[in-house]
Amino acid sequence: MQYDFDLGTSLADTDYAAIGRGFGCFGIAVKQVEEIGGAVKAALESGLPAVIDCHTRFVPHPSMPMFGRMNRYGSQAPLPQS
Repeated sequence: MQYDFDLGTSLADTDYAAIGRGFGCFGIAVKQVEEIGGAVKAALESGLPAVIDCHTRFVPHPSMPMFGRMNRYGSQAPLPQS
């Protein structure tokens, strides 16, 4: 399901394992639950700080449509005066 706004920010295509490797860490991405055990073992055996990037499926919260209505005025809406 696609919504007409990003709540916070969208980082869907970010390769966190590559970012970790860029900082000298062990980095690996897993896409299936069966891969997690091997990834943890490899991370521990590396002797380095580790980033395990677990790709997950987005499951929207039931109130997501209400969050979308909160943005109907956009970011330029004036703040209420107190």
